[in-house]
Amino acid sequence: MTVVIIKVTNMQYDVASKVIVEHGKEAILRRFLGIDPQEVELIEELPQETASLRRSDYSLRVKTAEGREEIILLEFQTRWNWDLPLRLLEYHARFRIRYRLPVMSVVILFHRKEDVQEKYEDGSVWFRYKVISLWRMEGEEVLKSGENSQKIA
Repeated sequence: MTVVIIKVTNMQYDVASKVIVEHGKEAILRRFLGIDPQEVELIEELPQETASLRRSDYSLRVKTAEGREEIILLEFQTRWNWDLPLRLLEYHARFRIRYRLPVMSVVILFHRKEDVQEKYEDGSVWFRYKVISLWRMEGEEVLKSGENSQKIA
């Protein structure tokens, strides 16, 4: 008898989120952040002022219908890690320095986690970010909300 062990990795989420962001970035901005984008550019290059090899999942340069420009950092997470807020802060600071634009950091959380905070604070740092808990949403509702702006799939 042969036993086959299949290890499912987070790569499946990486591939799925990449397709969703590439084809539905405008719908994501409208549905989850209430931003009406006029132009959205996927920023492929990560500012590397430091020696860190870490990079944000998706960075978008957004120009709204009102003419406001900002950077939106989307971080897709299968589970919450204790250091995630600090990584968000690192990405946030690098993009703010590089582009000199306001930056919004957003975590899109796939799996249930009840005690997630939308801020990090210690004795000297206070940092806010947005958490979108996909596990709390009905999938059909999310897909329908994007139908009017752009097809995701």
